[in-house]
Amino acid sequence: MPRIGAKSSRPCFGVRTGAASVRAHPIEVGMIYTLHFAGKSAGPDAFLAAGAEEMEPLVLTVDMAGLPQAWVELEEAITYHAKQMVAWSIGREVREFRGGWQKNGVRSRIATRSILAIRGSGAGAHRHAPGLTNQMLFVRDRQVCAYCGGRFMVRDLSRDHVVPVSRGGKDAWTNTVTACRSCNTRKGGRAPEQAGMPLLYVPYVPNRHEHFILRNRRILADQMEYLLAGVPKSSRLHVRDGRAVTRT
Repeated sequence: MPRIGAKSSRPCFGVRTGAASVRAHPIEVGMIYTLHFAGKSAGPDAFLAAGAEEMEPLVLTVDMAGLPQAWVELEEAITYHAKQMVAWSIGREVREFRGGWQKNGVRSRIATRSILAIRGSGAGAHRHAPGLTNQMLFVRDRQVCAYCGGRFMVRDLSRDHVVPVSRGGKDAWTNTVTACRSCNTRKGGRAPEQAGMPLLYVPYVPNRHEHFILRNRRILADQMEYLLAGVPKSSRLHVRDGRAVTRT
């Protein structure tokens, strides 16, 4: 069973919420990882400014082997516990739900951690390449233009086909990079070599762990640690402004 900072546990009943509140978790992870999710601003604090404090975290579900399966809302995570579908759980306790009062005067409680393994889930149907969208492309490339190396706001970025579609290039992860609008216009319908604009980094297909990072703007620190462990070292998610990512 996978392990990260916190110990694993069976479904939790009657567990009190820890000192750190649910709202505190996105703020903490935001200060560490918002460079992946800068969205509307190029600064690392942009995610906080955009209201991360008001967003509830999602719970990461995995299969019995630990492969990521889905991001689910807190209510759905609690339902898995109530139906006794959670095989094991790791990470921080993120929310406790309270029910009615029992005959012995004790109030029923169900708590969930940030990462849940769901019984009966399997990876067989989830080995396809992730769908390509501009949002995930820009996050993969850290909002850095592949031609000039500048880091831009999302509104100033575009999807560029290394081999132009007009010349037979495919609209696929391995043929697309992030480009600022100026560089995209200057390159036009030419290959990088023809335009005299060599690529600063090589496009690639994100694996499943990286795909889950690209999809979620509300990742908690323990979830990020879990997912990054499965991301290849060649991924650009391990690079921050040209340097390896370090956890603080």
